[in-house]
Amino acid sequence: MQKKPQTALWVSMATVLGLVGCGFLYGPLIGPNPNHCDNNPDVCTPSQQCNPQTGYCVDLALDMTTVPLDMPRADLSTRPAGWTLQNPLPQGNNLSGVWSADANNVWAVGDAGTIVKWNGTAWSAQSSGTTNNLFGVWGADANNVWAVGNGGTIVKWNGTAWSAQSSGTPSILFGVWGADANDVWAVGNGGTIVKWNGTAWSAQSSGTTNNLYGVWGADANNVWAVGPDGTIVKWNGTAWSAQSSGTTNSFSGVWGADANNVWAVGQGGMILKWNGTAWSAQSSGTTNFLLDVWGADANNVWVVGDVGAIVKWNGTAWSAQSSGTTNNLFGVWGADANNVWAVGITGTILLGP
Repeated sequence: MQKKPQTALWVSMATVLGLVGCGFLYGPLIGPNPNHCDNNPDVCTPSQQCNPQTGYCVDLALDMTTVPLDMPRADLSTRPAGWTLQNPLPQGNNLSGVWSADANNVWAVGDAGTIVKWNGTAWSAQSSGTTNNLFGVWGADANNVWAVGNGGTIVKWNGTAWSAQSSGTPSILFGVWGADANDVWAVGNGGTIVKWNGTAWSAQSSGTTNNLYGVWGADANNVWAVGPDGTIVKWNGTAWSAQSSGTTNSFSGVWGADANNVWAVGQGGMILKWNGTAWSAQSSGTTNFLLDVWGADANNVWVVGDVGAIVKWNGTAWSAQSSGTTNNLFGVWGADANNVWAVGITGTILLGP
């Protein structure tokens, strides 16, 4: 999701028996799970790291710099219609976020510092320089890309290599978005928001202590961040302030075509739309937990979620699309309406539509 820690008060009952990517199973409604590493650190071996997103241990033995990714679809122009699986194996780490500069420059990030890149022909692993789980990725262009994750981790791609940046926070960072290379926001645990000004990251007051899971903006003066309990906060160029969502459900993702067409998605198939004045509910046609949203424009918007859920907005209504998988899908982004990637559990990468 983008990727939610087990501490969030979320229950997606559709995935109670099989959830491995969103960490909604336990908490005050059910009680802590003693077999999850965020409740019992001794569960993980010395060669593993706890992923708070899932509550499960991640094997750090995989050397992503030497893993070849077998991509069956080099020629995008001849691929069949619909969503198709691009990368079933051998990269098996969960992928939580995806972003594209164009159809030949796409990055996906995930557990244990995993970063893989599509060059228009094949996916290949890149060395992130960290073994921390990465949850979000965004770029201003193909030479300025940021990924964020556990422990306040921020790494930046400069067109040649990834390098660490100091975020100034130990909080988990779940989402990242920017208006340009000098105005970038990252959001995370406990209402954490940090902003990049082209030189350094500094903290901003969000006005909430709720976790923030997704962030998106129309420009540097219109930025939204979302989280649990119906949390929506908006940046107006000067300060963050709360907006009324009209729900106590949890949000996990936000995206818009412009400042008057913004969607927030989350628990129970919830989709809310901002029209420039207020948020209102739309019928998604699903009760699955919806985890991320992206669109090519205001009439072509995709939302992904648990159990392989994908729904599309055509400007009038939402309708289901067949993903061909029951794997949980955590992230979605595209180069255009014909090249959209969705990523998820165990390295799942889908290309559609």
